[in-house]
Amino acid sequence: MPAERSIQIRARSLGRPGRHGRRAVADHTCRCHLPLDPPAEPHWWPSRDPEPDPDVRIVALHGETPTLLRDVRVTEGWHTEGVAATHPDATPPRPWPRIGRCWDGVEHPVVDVTARVPAPPRQPRQVGQTR
Repeated sequence: MPAERSIQIRARSLGRPGRHGRRAVADHTCRCHLPLDPPAEPHWWPSRDPEPDPDVRIVALHGETPTLLRDVRVTEGWHTEGVAATHPDATPPRPWPRIGRCWDGVEHPVVDVTARVPAPPRQPRQVGQTR
């Protein structure tokens, strides 16, 4: 086997293991296609860093589109929302250390996206509904 080929094979087998196998070292992306390197902007690793200040209300995995998937601070913890959230109405909020993982179980840094996510539209009051 040529030396270049053997190096390529070894490079593919190295790296941080995910639940379903190992990722390639050269591409620095997870199987979920999000980057593994931390961003230049302020970020947190939920399993290691303390919860951010209360003015950080919405976070998303670094590289994720916030309208697709995000975690919103609620009184009970952090609730997953977005068009890609699986059963968001039936999923209870999670504590801070349990967010920040993709579908492959790999931890990613989270970033503040509070300013990038528009506020939800107010629902019109129904006749007979009280505040």
